[in-house]
Amino acid sequence: MSGHIQNLAPPFARKALAAELSRGVDQAVVRNVSRRDFLKAGGVLVVGVSLYAGGAAGTVARAATSGDSGQSDPWTPDVYVTVEADGTVRIISHRCEMGQGIKTSLPAVVADEMEADWERVVVEQATGDKKYGDQSTGGSLSVITFYQRMREAGASVRAMFEQAGAQHWEADVADCRAENHRVVHGPSGKSADFAELVHIASALSVPAADQLKLKTPEQYRYIGKELRGVDLEDIVQGKAVYGADVRLPGMKYAAIARPPVVLGKVKTFNADKAKA
Repeated sequence: MSGHIQNLAPPFARKALAAELSRGVDQAVVRNVSRRDFLKAGGVLVVGVSLYAGGAAGTVARAATSGDSGQSDPWTPDVYVTVEADGTVRIISHRCEMGQGIKTSLPAVVADEMEADWERVVVEQATGDKKYGDQSTGGSLSVITFYQRMREAGASVRAMFEQAGAQHWEADVADCRAENHRVVHGPSGKSADFAELVHIASALSVPAADQLKLKTPEQYRYIGKELRGVDLEDIVQGKAVYGADVRLPGMKYAAIARPPVVLGKVKTFNADKAKA
């Protein structure tokens, strides 16, 4: 049994577990360890997420808000993107993470097109809301379905920051480019952080999708590259909260009752206890 548990562990954890067993650790304790407790004790596992670039976009509202110049409230130019006054970028992950890395993949596509610094990006899990479009998750379809939509979300915010930079320097927008959370004015070499321009960008209109200039593959910073999963540490340390972890007052549990014969059907049942 202990050997089986050792084989479940990553290589770096196997030696430590073997050493504990050799010192006479009660194997009954090892047998009864939960998967979550094992992860908490097993060290840190670093896994990369590779982004697949392809597929068609889902139909999602591109609702946005704009504020007056000088306003310090968070700016939400797209349903998936919010920019704080200090330049922090919050990106919504609207699909369910089930181990496929989608909570990192889709936000990374947005951040890439936006030219956001990944270290200044915060990924937030969406609640159920029709404004995000299809939130069902399955068939490994999330990236292929929403790839184009996420690119457009990021590209629209990038375009608005470049326009804000042009207004800031009274320059031609063609001479301004977003680069790693800043906007650079090519001719003068001047640059400004997104935080310095957010109050200007927030007063601009969101460009139409057909007006956007998307990146070419050689310009990608995150798409197709390995990134550390945004929720990786919580998962390997047993801190991540799953559906099975939900506990509510008066919560009921259900089990599927299957007939003992093929094509069997329910004849009668008593639902009184379930309704009580």
